[in-house]
Amino acid sequence: MNQEEPPTPTLKRTVSILFVEDNPADYKRCLIELQKEGLEVSADRVSTIEEFTARLRTKTYDIILADYLLNGWTGMDALTLTKEENQDIPFILLSGLLGDDRAVDCIKQGAEDYILKDRLSRLPFAIRQAMEERDLREERRQTEIALRESEAKFRALTETIASAILIYQGAECRYSNRAAELLRIAKYSDISTGFESPIKGRLANRERHYNM
Repeated sequence: MNQEEPPTPTLKRTVSILFVEDNPADYKRCLIELQKEGLEVSADRVSTIEEFTARLRTKTYDIILADYLLNGWTGMDALTLTKEENQDIPFILLSGLLGDDRAVDCIKQGAEDYILKDRLSRLPFAIRQAMEERDLREERRQTEIALRESEAKFRALTETIASAILIYQGAECRYSNRAAELLRIAKYSDISTGFESPIKGRLANRERHYNM
């Protein structure tokens, strides 16, 4: 019994695709399959490593579709070059025949997916899914950047405050500002000397206030 394909992710914009394909007929077949599924596409085709490198450096693409076997080089070479150029572009391999072991190895090396050329009906779904996953990665990256910036602003602010600030998670102190560290130093110093400093008293009062 055939397994049902999961719902196809939707895209509401034109998809810019770089095809790495030395067979014009296969390139046209891919375009036809994408048009059948209503995918709006802006596509460029390259067949040599020089053309591919030039395109990567001069134009932005949403996705790369590469034939596994090319004339004098491979789709995996194209994947390696994409990584070397620090391009976070979803990469899908196309192949006439690709064994399971080799396919798994391609995924491990960074390919988002692989599509057999006699099953091109899967291509629109694979493109949409790969782009959604890339968008999620970018969203997580932006969230992490915003979090780091927020933490940096918080620390810059609290380090200038004279009052002791301590943040606890359960019983564990996860953050203390400079004033709190000075309070701890004063406590340890007074214990060793037996001297009750007025600074310690003022800082201790502030700490009790913030722990109420």
